[in-house]
Amino acid sequence: MSRAVIVKDGRSDWRIVNMSDSNRVSAFAAGELRWYLAMVGGFELGFADAVDDTPSIVIGLRSDICPSEADLLPAPAKGFDGFSLAITPNRVVIAGDNDRGVLYGAYELLERVGCRWFYPTMDPADPEVVPRLDSIELEFGTYAVASPIPIRICNASSFFFDIDPIAMKKQLDVAMKARYNGMGWQCDHRTPVGDQYRELVEAGVIEAIQKRGMMLHGPAHSFPHFLPNELFDEHPEWFGMKDGERVKQEIGGRQFCWSNAEARKVFVDNAERFVLESPAISIFCTLAYDGGPACECPKCAKSTPGDLVFQLLNELIERLQVSAPHVMVETSGGYNPVHEPPQATKAHDKLRVVWAHWGRAHDIGFDDPRYGWLDNLETWRKAAKGGLTLCMYYTDNFATPWISAPYERVIEGDRRYILDKGVDAIYMLMWPKGYWWTHSLNHYLAGRC
Repeated sequence: MSRAVIVKDGRSDWRIVNMSDSNRVSAFAAGELRWYLAMVGGFELGFADAVDDTPSIVIGLRSDICPSEADLLPAPAKGFDGFSLAITPNRVVIAGDNDRGVLYGAYELLERVGCRWFYPTMDPADPEVVPRLDSIELEFGTYAVASPIPIRICNASSFFFDIDPIAMKKQLDVAMKARYNGMGWQCDHRTPVGDQYRELVEAGVIEAIQKRGMMLHGPAHSFPHFLPNELFDEHPEWFGMKDGERVKQEIGGRQFCWSNAEARKVFVDNAERFVLESPAISIFCTLAYDGGPACECPKCAKSTPGDLVFQLLNELIERLQVSAPHVMVETSGGYNPVHEPPQATKAHDKLRVVWAHWGRAHDIGFDDPRYGWLDNLETWRKAAKGGLTLCMYYTDNFATPWISAPYERVIEGDRRYILDKGVDAIYMLMWPKGYWWTHSLNHYLAGRC
C-alpha cells in the first residue's frame, strides 16, 4: 500500500500547519505532534502559518480547515469528541469535531507510527512506548472516529485526597491519551474544599486539564464541606441522629439531617459558593461522606435516604440554574446510604446520578440477565432524569483483586448495556495510590469504549 513519507533518514521537508491557532487545545495538540514525531524520527518539523504546496500536516477544528484540505476528509463519525484523518502523498489532515477531537486525532496519528500509552510515566523503569525510526511513514487512507459515550471520567489514584501535582499531571496526561475526557477529583476531608481547589490552580493541575480540553468532575464525597462539623455545637439539630443522640459526620457518626430545611439551606448556600468560586468544575458531583449511615431521627425515618437526597439536590439545582446553569450536578445512587432509589421524590430534570456497585465481581457484564444488581441499576437508570454515570471498578485494587486477568469480557458486556440503554457517562475509579499499573490495560480499553 502507498505511504506518505513524513521523515526519511532523519530529514524532512514537511511542516505542521495549525488552522486553529487561537484554540489552546489545538495549539497543544500541534505541540504534542511535533514533540513526539521528533522523538520518533529524529527531526523536528517546523510550524507554518498557512497552507501552500509544501508537504504539510494540517491540524485543527474541522470548521477551521480550509476547503482544499477539508475535501480530503471523510464524513464525521457519529458520536462525541470525534476526529477525522486523511493521509495523502503530501498532506495529512487531522480535523477535530471539537477541540478534544483535535488532540485525540493527533494521538491517533502518533499511535499509527508506533507510540503507545498504556500507563502513566510514574516509574522510570516504565517509560512511554515511543519507537525510534529511520523513517516515519503513514499508509494512505481516510478515517473517522468518535466515542459513543459523551462523558468518560478517569478518577485517577493521584486525584484522591492529598494533592500531588506531579503525579496528577502524569495521570491526567495518560487519561487523555486513552480517550477519557474528564478527571474525577475526590477531595480530602481535612482541608476546606475551596482551599484544595485553589491549590490545584496554583500547582498548575487545572491548567493541565484545561489545555487538553478536559472536564473536571468532583469533589465527590464532600457533604461535610458544605455543612461543616464546626457548626455542630451551635446547631446540633442540623446533624444526624444515632441511638437518640445527635452526632457529627465522621467515622461512627451519621450523615447530617437531610430532613432539616435549615441544614439543607446552609448546605445549598455553601455548595453554590464553592461552584461559583471553582470555575473549572464542569460536573459538580457531591456525595455523602463515605461509609456513613443516614440520620435516624423520627422525621428522616418517615422518608427514605433516596427521597431525602433527591430533595436536597433538587434544591441545589434550582439555585444553580440561576447562578451557574452550565454546571452539571450529580449525586450517588446504588451506594450506601442511598442504595435504594427514592419512592416518592422525583429527580430534577437536571439531576445526574453516579451509580456504583462497590465490591462487584467482574465475572459477567451489566447486559447479562444473571447480573445480581440489574434490577437496582435499571431502577436508578430510569430515576436519573439528568443522566446516569456508571462508576466502574475495572482499575480498583481495594474491593477487587489487584492481580487478575484483564476484564475484557466484562468491559464488552458493560459496553453493550451502555449503548443499548443510552447511558451517557462512565467513571473509572483507580484506587489505592501506587497500584495504577496493575489494571492499566483495563483503563486503556475502557477509555476507548
